[in-house]
Amino acid sequence: MARKGNKYQKDDKLKLGGIHIYEDSHGRAVYYDVFTKCGYVLDDREQAYRPYAMRFVIGIFAAVLTYMFELPLWMCLGLGVVAYGVMEVKFRKFLKTVPQMIDFKPKKRIGLVESAADDTKNRILLKVLLYFALAVLIILNAYQQKFTGFMLGLNYLISVFGVVFGIIQIMAFVKKGKEV
Repeated sequence: MARKGNKYQKDDKLKLGGIHIYEDSHGRAVYYDVFTKCGYVLDDREQAYRPYAMRFVIGIFAAVLTYMFELPLWMCLGLGVVAYGVMEVKFRKFLKTVPQMIDFKPKKRIGLVESAADDTKNRILLKVLLYFALAVLIILNAYQQKFTGFMLGLNYLISVFGVVFGIIQIMAFVKKGKEV
């Protein structure tokens, strides 16, 4: 790490990974939009992209959280769709601000494990703990609230995603251990 002012900053950037994220021939992270068949270079804007990568999860969380306030199911689902829609519109506006690559041909995909392995070991372990805690707490909350039917199933689904992301972080930790 290099010291800059009173803050520590990493010399090398964290790799960005996930669905529709590829690496171009120059080693830059590129978001590939399957609808427009266009690539968007995220190399300098990776931190700005990260919240938009979670737009689906934000919509789901919005629906689940509003359901906890005992609003009608249709209203909760509507709020979840609106939250996702707002994030999608903001994401599309964000894409207009980054360099475009017309007719980008995706080749090398950056995987979630590879991206997560760029983090520090302590941060990876913290994420493992938090993802598994989320999975357990979502299920406990569902039973405490006495959810049934659709909402119970949705809570199970969120819990499964928490476990999957926790396992991805464990795989990243193992990969990080092999690199050292």
